[in-house]
Amino acid sequence: MKINTKKLLLSVSSIILGSFIYIFWRPENLIIFNWLKELHIYNFIINLRNTTRPLSTFFPNWFYYSLPNGLWLFGGIIFFSTIWDSKKYQFQQLLWTTIFLIIAFGFELAQYFSIIPGTYDINDILFIIIGCLVSTVFIKINFFRR
Repeated sequence: MKINTKKLLLSVSSIILGSFIYIFWRPENLIIFNWLKELHIYNFIINLRNTTRPLSTFFPNWFYYSLPNGLWLFGGIIFFSTIWDSKKYQFQQLLWTTIFLIIAFGFELAQYFSIIPGTYDINDILFIIIGCLVSTVFIKINFFRR
């Protein structure tokens, strides 16, 4: 099976961009910063955050707090369509995309009901929906022709 490099690059870029936004401008009390300490890259990240801090007032709040969800979802769905890019694997693509969507919406609902820590935000739901719709449109119109 040949991998569509355009799809893979867009998928990985979207996930990385969402992660950078999250790491550079979200509060340091999030669990990811504990992971960065365990990976011994926390100080490096703090230096990068200090460098990017002047940009923190440049964008609206949804950019920092909701866009990463949409980018991760978009990238994940495109990634699944890259892995299972043929008629033969449509079921697997649909299965993993559905699981991914359930997890994304599930986290938001769990925050709403205070089952897990976090702040429920309707904008997160909106960006999850947008990420899903845009990725589906990209796949359906065959945006990634080889």
